[in-house]
Amino acid sequence: MANSPNKITKSTSLADLLATVVSDGTYSDVLETVKVDAAGQEAAATDIPQFGGQLIANLWDDATKRVVQMYDRSTKVWLVADAAERDALGSDDDLAENDLAFQIDTLGVNYCVSVDGGSASTWAGIAATGNVAGPGVSTDNAVARFDGAGGATLQNSVVIIDDTGAITGVASIAVSGTVDGRDVSADGAVLDAHVANISNPHSTLLAQVLAAGNDTAGTHLVVSNGDEINGEDGGYVRFAAGTGLAEISDASIGELTSSGSVTADGFVLNEQASGPAFAAGKVKLWAKNDSPATLWWTDDAGNEYQVAASATFSLAQVLVFGNVTGGTDMLVTDGDAIRGQDGTASAGATVTIQGGTGDGASQLGGAVNVTGGTGSATGDGGNVGLSGGSGGGTSGDGGVASLVGGSAAAGNSAGGAAVVTAGAPSGSGAPGDVSISAANAVSGNTLGGGVTVTAGEGSGNAGGGVVAIEGGGAGPGASGTGGQVTVTGGDGGSTGNGGFVLLLGGPGGSVSGTGGAALVQGGVATAATASGGGIELTAGAGGSGAATGGSVVIYSGDGGGTSGNSGGITIAAGAVTSGTRGAITIDADTINLSADTNIVVTSQGYHSVRGSTARGSTNTLIYRWTSVVDNVGSDITYTDSATAGGSWAINRAGVYSVSVSIDVGHNGYIAIKKAAAVSNTFDATDIMVASEATTGITQTMSWTGYCAAGGDIWIATSVATNPTGTPVNNNRVTITRVR
Repeated sequence: MANSPNKITKSTSLADLLATVVSDGTYSDVLETVKVDAAGQEAAATDIPQFGGQLIANLWDDATKRVVQMYDRSTKVWLVADAAERDALGSDDDLAENDLAFQIDTLGVNYCVSVDGGSASTWAGIAATGNVAGPGVSTDNAVARFDGAGGATLQNSVVIIDDTGAITGVASIAVSGTVDGRDVSADGAVLDAHVANISNPHSTLLAQVLAAGNDTAGTHLVVSNGDEINGEDGGYVRFAAGTGLAEISDASIGELTSSGSVTADGFVLNEQASGPAFAAGKVKLWAKNDSPATLWWTDDAGNEYQVAASATFSLAQVLVFGNVTGGTDMLVTDGDAIRGQDGTASAGATVTIQGGTGDGASQLGGAVNVTGGTGSATGDGGNVGLSGGSGGGTSGDGGVASLVGGSAAAGNSAGGAAVVTAGAPSGSGAPGDVSISAANAVSGNTLGGGVTVTAGEGSGNAGGGVVAIEGGGAGPGASGTGGQVTVTGGDGGSTGNGGFVLLLGGPGGSVSGTGGAALVQGGVATAATASGGGIELTAGAGGSGAATGGSVVIYSGDGGGTSGNSGGITIAAGAVTSGTRGAITIDADTINLSADTNIVVTSQGYHSVRGSTARGSTNTLIYRWTSVVDNVGSDITYTDSATAGGSWAINRAGVYSVSVSIDVGHNGYIAIKKAAAVSNTFDATDIMVASEATTGITQTMSWTGYCAAGGDIWIATSVATNPTGTPVNNNRVTITRVR
């Protein structure tokens, strides 16, 4: 019966149940094994459609079991679409109390509470009876635990209760009561405190420990081979003998401390590279791993001293035992000297003050510092004098005062520097000067002593060392000036000339070496916008009368042998990146050139093109040129562009001359144009010169004027027409920088 509940009687088979046709063909009621499409056409069933699986599952849960039980007592089961269709069942449909209704929209089962008329009834749901589901796989004898708070799912556990009642797998147990009458929590706290107590709460004696587990009679402490008696970290082990002696035989001890005397047949000390850590109020004796080993001691300030090995003391040993703390200073009484022994019919002994030799592949040798004493509050610092010895009474020369840096030992190492530094001032006092002066001649016509500053010679193919004389740097203030370097010839006598100042490059090598240059160079600027230092060569002024001032003469070197060329003289302004090079100014009434002097001016920039037959495709008023004929220098750069036309970039500011010859092929005008950038116009703002053009007649024009670096020059036409000169090589442009 269409659109009405279907009653399932006791004789209904499962096949008939599953084959119940959906009345409206929408697959939304019950289930079917015959599919009915929208047109009512049926096809053979191939599966259980939409609700079959759910119905089977519901038929087998606990609620359905109860349905089956009631079904066996002839209880009717109704299949309804929803609650409205269910509640419309009544006595007209042969409905009875406790009949069951399977509701399609909720997939639930209800039972009839009462029949209220021919088409009215009251229903109630059938709740599950509380079945519990497990995980499917479990561990034998494992304790089951609820999974979640729903009360219907169990899960496995790691706690095992075997068949004998033994429990395993328990990680911890929290007990709030007692176990066998004992409070486990309170007892545990007492036990923890007792274990942590290291103050010997039971007053156990060492004798009791020894008597219980050691040597007979309990008088010896026996330690197994390799074991140790160790004090707690940071503490110590004390051996006390009362009124007797504490004896340690054949012992290896890191630190032995005694408040009394220690007697031993001998101490064996392990060698080590440096002393042990020092401690306040203690002196430590140790062996240093020299070859052979040496005995040292460390005081309570961490200073290390070597113990003298014999009755013959070296200077170092004297310093250790007789001077200030640390044994590093030697004190000399005022007026005394450190001097070599006088010779006996022989030369006096040499005194050498030498820094220590570096140890290892790249360690520096020790420095030797000779420093004048520090002045008092307003006193000057003491001088340091380095003086050669006086010559003998008759004709002996004075000794040389040499300050020599240390020689390199081997390989490619650099020799040590010889540094002379004046003393630093205190407060507002002036710093000390460095003075190197030769001795004056004493009598006769003997020359004064010379002063020579000579760099060391190179070895192999290496150059000789540099001699640098440098003025002091300016102070930290913004406007301080660096110190000058003054090299002055000596004063002449009453009628003698003043001494020369010679700046000479070194001689060339004996085979083919070039002589060294004598350079006078201004200082390099550090700041980005500061100027470099200049070079001034100034001859001396004439006397107050009519005396002539000194001349400045610059000579190049003479040519060697019979055919050698003499050296050249170059006066050149410095190079620039993008700025203007500096000018060279010669200011004199007359410039004299010898008769055989040739003056050669370096070629100026020069560029020429020919063969114009086209214009730019975008810049249609700018001619292009087929071939570059000349390109001399870097003052001018020509660029030919199919779109922009042809143009010349000016790379160097100056005066340029431009000449043009062209058959333009139209009536109009042509012009030489100059501007900061090329433009496809023909207006008067950037035209340098223009010429009226006539078809078939070659036009010529020229212009000379100043061009700034970065500008452009191009040839423009007033009419967008290609040149038609015959031959095309008559079309030509030449640009020259004339100065």
